[in-house]
Amino acid sequence: MKKLLTALGLSLTLITPVSAESIKASHPVVKDYSLSAMGCMILLDCYEGIEKVSPDKDFGDRFIVFKDEIKRILTALDKLNVAVYIGHERYFTRSTSGLTNQITIGYLLTEIF
Repeated sequence: MKKLLTALGLSLTLITPVSAESIKASHPVVKDYSLSAMGCMILLDCYEGIEKVSPDKDFGDRFIVFKDEIKRILTALDKLNVAVYIGHERYFTRSTSGLTNQITIGYLLTEIF
């Protein structure tokens, strides 16, 4: 009897159609400015509005005084394979300006600072 039920169960799994829509990956839906949004960004599941920063990035006139220092810091981090990302403010709680990501070894900074 046990063998018959096992065979019946296995045969049903072979004929059950699988929809491609159920396999398709999608972005998680998280509330903006929440801990869930920060977790989603840390795991790199949410990546819209997040860009990797290179040492040659132009930060505008506001940071022109610190341009050489920023370039040296980013170059040193790049040599150590430490990525630096700037993310949209919606992925951070209101009092957070940046995060350290130990999973992918990098820094995540908010764009408003």
